[in-house]
Amino acid sequence: MKTLFLLRHAKAEKAGPSMLDFKRPLSERGIQDARLVSEALKNMKLIPEKIISSDALRACTTAYLFAETFNIKKEEVELSGSLYDCAERDYFKVIQGIDDSFSSCLIAGHNDTITGVAEKLLRKVIDSMKTCGIIVITSTAKTWNQFDSSRCALQLSLYPDLLS
Repeated sequence: MKTLFLLRHAKAEKAGPSMLDFKRPLSERGIQDARLVSEALKNMKLIPEKIISSDALRACTTAYLFAETFNIKKEEVELSGSLYDCAERDYFKVIQGIDDSFSSCLIAGHNDTITGVAEKLLRKVIDSMKTCGIIVITSTAKTWNQFDSSRCALQLSLYPDLLS
């Protein structure tokens, strides 16, 4: 059994004319939301063994805040350039590449792609993921390479407004 946490990055500052989208930092609300959602997961004992994140600033900062809550060292968070401005197939390649020694993994990324990945795994249409929203999906797969072809089930859908 494998468990995948799909996390949309927390709320970021608006891009200005001199700021690249890739370099957008989290807003103060985004930082608070990341702490709120990660603490809720920790309290539910839903803690991933591995974290992989887009290397865009807003996504990796979100991932680092979750890692801090889960007592995972920042250096252990894997950054992937293939999770920014990408297609769903790029997420599936990352999922298939997770070391099978991990039974759970959190992937931090971006909408609309991350919502599309969740929909394909769950085989149903879901609402667009909100900022700092997380979907936890379990699979009967024995390996990460089989995750998307195995039976998947929604374990949890959580976002900041549900906790406020």
